[in-house]
Amino acid sequence: MKGDKSFGLRLFRLIVLVHIIFTAISLSVSAQDFSAVTIKDEIDLSVIEVIGDYDANTQEGNEAQKIIAGEFYNTHPDDYDFLVIFTGFDIEMLTLMIDGEPVEADGFYSPIQNNAEGIGNEIFDYSLQYGSNGKLQGIITMGDIDQKIADPLDPKFKNTMEVLSHELLHRWSGKVNFFDTNGSYNDALLGGYQIASNEYAHWSFLLDTDGSILYGNDWYDNGNGTFTSMAARKYYSPLDLYLMGFVDKSDVPPMLLIENASESREKLPMTGVTIEGDARYVSIDDIIAAEGKRVPGHQSSQKQFKIGIMLLTRPGSFQESEVHDVQTVIKQWTMWFSALTDGRAIVYYDGIGEIDLPENPGTELPPVDPRDVPAEIEDGVSWLVANQKEDGNWKDDNSSSVRDTAAAIYALNDFTIAIQNVSSGVAWMDSASTASLDHLSKKTAVMGIAGSDTSLLVSEIVEKQNPDGGWGSERFYLSGSLDTAVALECLAAAGYAENAVIQPAMAYLRDRQNINGGWDMDDGVSSIQTTTAVLSAFSNYLNVIDVEEQVQEGLAWLRNRQNGDGGFGNESSSVYETAEALIVLKKYDASFNIANSALDYIKAHQSQNGSWHESAHQTALSVSAMYAAMRETDLYISTGDISVIPESITQLPVDLQVNATIRNLGLTEVEQVTVALYDGGVAEERKVSEQMVSVGGNSFVDLTFTVTVTDGNPHLLYIAVDPEGLLTEAGTLNNTALKIVYPEGTKDLEILESDLTVSPAIADMLDPVSITATVRNNGTSDAFAVPLKFSVETAGESYLIAATNMDIPAGGSVSHELIWDADRSGDDLLISVQADPNNTISELSETNNKASLPIVVHPSTKANLTLSYQDIAFSSDPADEGGRGSVDISVVIRNNCASAAENFRVLFYGGIPDLGGEVIGTQTVAFLGAGESITVVNQWAPIDYIR
Repeated sequence: MKGDKSFGLRLFRLIVLVHIIFTAISLSVSAQDFSAVTIKDEIDLSVIEVIGDYDANTQEGNEAQKIIAGEFYNTHPDDYDFLVIFTGFDIEMLTLMIDGEPVEADGFYSPIQNNAEGIGNEIFDYSLQYGSNGKLQGIITMGDIDQKIADPLDPKFKNTMEVLSHELLHRWSGKVNFFDTNGSYNDALLGGYQIASNEYAHWSFLLDTDGSILYGNDWYDNGNGTFTSMAARKYYSPLDLYLMGFVDKSDVPPMLLIENASESREKLPMTGVTIEGDARYVSIDDIIAAEGKRVPGHQSSQKQFKIGIMLLTRPGSFQESEVHDVQTVIKQWTMWFSALTDGRAIVYYDGIGEIDLPENPGTELPPVDPRDVPAEIEDGVSWLVANQKEDGNWKDDNSSSVRDTAAAIYALNDFTIAIQNVSSGVAWMDSASTASLDHLSKKTAVMGIAGSDTSLLVSEIVEKQNPDGGWGSERFYLSGSLDTAVALECLAAAGYAENAVIQPAMAYLRDRQNINGGWDMDDGVSSIQTTTAVLSAFSNYLNVIDVEEQVQEGLAWLRNRQNGDGGFGNESSSVYETAEALIVLKKYDASFNIANSALDYIKAHQSQNGSWHESAHQTALSVSAMYAAMRETDLYISTGDISVIPESITQLPVDLQVNATIRNLGLTEVEQVTVALYDGGVAEERKVSEQMVSVGGNSFVDLTFTVTVTDGNPHLLYIAVDPEGLLTEAGTLNNTALKIVYPEGTKDLEILESDLTVSPAIADMLDPVSITATVRNNGTSDAFAVPLKFSVETAGESYLIAATNMDIPAGGSVSHELIWDADRSGDDLLISVQADPNNTISELSETNNKASLPIVVHPSTKANLTLSYQDIAFSSDPADEGGRGSVDISVVIRNNCASAAENFRVLFYGGIPDLGGEVIGTQTVAFLGAGESITVVNQWAPIDYIR
């Protein structure tokens, strides 16, 4: 795979070079048909008058961008990361293939440069063609400003914001593949086919992207083989933020990918659609396995981006109002972008400078006595039990006893150790005053939880309902969103279900939603307290009236109130706002990442004594939030919970010790669950081993597996908890984690004495001797063309028998066999085999490359004459052909047997004797004693043989 991608990159660069040459030629042709002249240059925007074609799907339009950019740089420095172009006239936009039909986009992004690795794009830089020296990254074309909503108060203004945010996201996102469990690259994450670029550049309709602006959906698993789409085109998803370089890979949870061959992945996002399919989950490590890590990472990546803004106009058609509209859109977008990235990054433009967005310091919170042990829900329960008043109530001050007692009863009702405390609290509430709607509602809810008769209390609440369907703080008071939500919530707790009362109340709240998705306290400013109260009330009566769109908008607003520390707040984060948000988000099955971050914030603020800020109310809310987030079994493992020993693989084979920590984030104990280790994919045939374990509530267990690695390939080690899905859990997105083991590139050639055979071990002179040698490569990289030398050794002398080359795979072995006609005699001979005799291959060790075995060869009573090509020499090399040329050819003849040889001839051939070679000389040797050698010389003249 790596080799294929490397070749693809070289080919890509070659194509780019050809493209640049072509561009230069076409530009000279089309430049005469297109012109761009600046007619107005304000501090934050340039108005450029253009003549010619600027349509997205034409070569002329592509070349026009370069001319426009060049004109912009005539009056501006080269310090812009992106250029944003609006027009005062209609243009043809980029065409997408959506569900088999061509659709014109609302904007398009032109990539100019990429210097980030691991995002699915090759590295490239075309900026010089646009007048920039390596600074410009891309151009966003928004099209006709008159066709865009530029009024921030218009509910459809968000569409304009989404288009801008969508197009900028193309800079980084929508291109990655993942490494499939079967060991292949998979592009199923992608959809939204771009006709002009001939590629997918958006997320698949079937991918759960938490409602990414770059398509996909926020899918809800109905648990019966069907999935329903929730919010769509609203956020930068965790994967988007990772690819942008704004978050670490640990911030990207596993993503649901619905497998359904009958559903097109090219569809645009839709809310409220239910489809069938099979659930699979893709992790960020699956993506990194295919694309590599994101470089630079989130700690060093660019976070501030400067944009240049242009308005194109036709001769004689410029309108000043269009400038105002563009300025309004861009000003609003800088805030939208910061919100979408949760303050991690900003865009800015000339006139506002490179600034950090302001942060409201918020209210000063009480000090926290930090714990030196992990947060525990039981400690919060114990603190509430210990701080109940003698008469049965809880209170932070004299005016909050009803509120605080109700909150404590809600929190403690699920804990058996607090049964008596709950009973005392209910008794106190039964006698409490109901002067206000808030007190009446809380009393009704508590008595409903206790199973008491609440009919009189419910009737009193119903009587206070206003004609508009809502409730005020007192009877005949104007209705308010918070009071109405509180009343609905308590009616639900009492089991009340009269549609004649519920429907008008739901409609009242539905119609009171603000444009930004939240609800306010009658002051026009959306607040977490009111929004969470309304969403909680809605959750009880979703079947009474259709408020799905309002719920999704409200959840979106609420999610955007989560701060970088994981907490929620109208200003800075607070415990009570975070607890309220977490409770309602869990009712709507919030994503693991959002809920877990909020839970971590709450845990971090628990005091040493178990309370939160010494407050009964905040402690009760925190206990309720923790219980909502943790009550169900939630088995969890992440890549960070997996370690491998040894950490570095340099030799093969190796037994890896795979250590895994399995956590139960829930409070419910798991008596027995399967944990399995897979090598290469979560499939039965790739299972290495499995264990059955029990995991206590809010606890963990450490496991150890062993896997033998015998090759030098990357190994994708998956730990899967409950792989067959037999348990009911709060969520299963966190049940599988991947650890990729990359062996280092090493070689280690080895020949042991046991790898060498010599047969027979005792032979007579000239007997055939079989020699077999097995050479191993204990390294992690294949070794190619390894030299292998066979020789006979005796005291102070080595005689080469044969030499060959062989390819030896990592962790593998290769055997070579030869027959040696024993032409050396002696009682102390050694047959030696050596790999890489000249040490040309870098190895972990050079001491294990040679092995030897003894052999006895009895001398013969006959002579045995031998020669070798190594003993042939020429007096002149090369020699001259023809009558002037001559050369002396010398050869060493040996007699390695016990008898002398007499009167034998040595023939010199030009060519191979058996293939037509001709005799070019003859010499006669009169005598050669046993064990002796002689050099025979023959002069070749004239040299008349060329073959």
